[in-house]
This record gives sequence, C-alpha cells and structure tokens, in this order.
Amino acid sequence: MPHTASSTSAKKRSTLARQIDTALTVKKSAGQPFYADLPDHGGDQSDPRRSTDLLDTEEAAAYLRLPAETLETWRCRRRGPSYLKAGHRVLYRRADLDHWLERGRVEMPA
Repeated sequence: MPHTASSTSAKKRSTLARQIDTALTVKKSAGQPFYADLPDHGGDQSDPRRSTDLLDTEEAAAYLRLPAETLETWRCRRRGPSYLKAGHRVLYRRADLDHWLERGRVEMPA
C-alpha cells in the first residue's frame, strides 16, 4: 500500500497524541497537574486558553468533594458545572466550579 500525504499526517497526529497522553500519564502518576510546566503568559486570566487554573475531571471532583463518576454522569445528562472540551479532554475552570457552587447556595432566614 503506497504512502499518501493523508496517511502520513494521520500517523504523525496519532504519534503526537500518544506522546501527549504518555506525558500526561507521567505527570498524573507523579501527582502533578497536567498544566504544571506550562508558562504563565500573563494577560487576561479569565481567558480559558491562558489560564493555568484548569482542572481535569478528577481534580474538579476533588475540589467539589464529589466522586469523578458523578461529574461524568452529570455531563452526559447536561447537568452540573460548565466545562471545556480540549479534543477528547474535559477541563473545568475553577471559577466555573465556584460559580456553580454559589448558584446552589441556599440562604437561611436569620
């Protein structure tokens, strides 16, 4: 089977995806968040592309004191806090988690 440009670029993409997954797995097993070595570019920290305040599902679940499976179920049912998709990865901004928690606040009469 001859090599075509599309099969070559698909192989490069799949190799890159494996390298990224390996790097993320190594970081996770070392107890580091996936964004630990990303440079801080400054600027608008509310911009999710620049923020280093992104959490994966397990980190977000720990922050909310919930099982990760609960967040996964809520995503399927379109409930729970807002999240971002980066390829097949799901990321949560800490500010979105805080906002979601605040929306669930119940005021008690004094």
